[in-house]
Amino acid sequence: MKKILLKLHLWIALPFGLIIALICFTGSIMVFEKEINELVYKERYKVAPASGERITPAEAAAAAAALLPDTLRIASVQIPFDKEATYAVSTPGRRRITVYVDPYTAKVTAIQNPGDGKFFSTVRELHRWLSFRGENRTLGKRITGVTTFAMVVILITGLIAWIPKSRRGLKNRLRISLSHGPRRLWHDLHVAGGFYSMLLLLLMSLTGLTWSFDWYRDATYKLFGAEPPAAAAPATATPAPEQKTSPAATSPEHQPAPRATDFTVWETALIEVLKVASAWKTITITDGSIQVVPNKPFGNSRASDRYKFDKKSGHITDAELYQDQPKASKLRGWLYSLHTGSWGGAVVKGIYLLAALMGGVLPLTGYYMYAKRVFRKKF
Repeated sequence: MKKILLKLHLWIALPFGLIIALICFTGSIMVFEKEINELVYKERYKVAPASGERITPAEAAAAAAALLPDTLRIASVQIPFDKEATYAVSTPGRRRITVYVDPYTAKVTAIQNPGDGKFFSTVRELHRWLSFRGENRTLGKRITGVTTFAMVVILITGLIAWIPKSRRGLKNRLRISLSHGPRRLWHDLHVAGGFYSMLLLLLMSLTGLTWSFDWYRDATYKLFGAEPPAAAAPATATPAPEQKTSPAATSPEHQPAPRATDFTVWETALIEVLKVASAWKTITITDGSIQVVPNKPFGNSRASDRYKFDKKSGHITDAELYQDQPKASKLRGWLYSLHTGSWGGAVVKGIYLLAALMGGVLPLTGYYMYAKRVFRKKF
């Protein structure tokens, strides 16, 4: 039985190994994306410690608006609990512009445009879609999905084949030797390293598949008793007749000016929320709602409490605490947190980083061992 599983392990790994290595290496780079950005762009995210009151959301929005075109409106202001962190003022849409503002002086420290951060966006495109773009992105997602399925099979068959027959064999398969030459090292990295990283690699693979296949995602949600998210409506090549608009209506001079937002109302809403939100990490205010991310070292990294407020008075009209949110919403955040390692602190992320790196090393060591066996000579 083990021989059959070893052959299955080998013949699946041979065609998928390089893609597995690419997915794992790019994933390892993104584990500390936030921390790396904060280190590289210190002036964007941090300011010198200062005493006194921090500025209001209205003052932060005004400072950002002064540097943005009149055609752009302010969509949100994010306030960190960290007193040395900058405010983030953003425009709407996926291609949003984010302006970072000193929370004490209202001075703009940096402006992040949609084209910035190219390195991590490139890494993410490689990780999720193998850099396929446009209509081909679906193909890239399918390839990564099939590859991830293959990785699950490879990990399970590898574990079964790894099980030793004796205690001495167990000791040898748990050891990574550094003093018996490169050939022994590569073998130990594949055998022992694969065992140590297997559980986390399986966890990353099984959670990652929810972004590749709708049927797998729906099955996962049903397994945990949650309502699967609704499928996105297919995009149409041309708009329906009733949706067509004349060129004159879309010209700049016919575009309506952005609706003026009373940001002083946001301050009223913030004061009311702070009366009930004690331990928080960030507070993000948009027109009519506030999202509060709790400051917890462990747990769902996308957990948040949501409040709605009256746009005229700023008084809170409704509250949706995380504990009362639908199970599907919680599960979505947990799948992301378990996949990325963001459910814990720096130590947990460090362990995820090592596991992802090992996931990239395993196919390379496997290719080496296979080549040594086939060619039976040193190289």
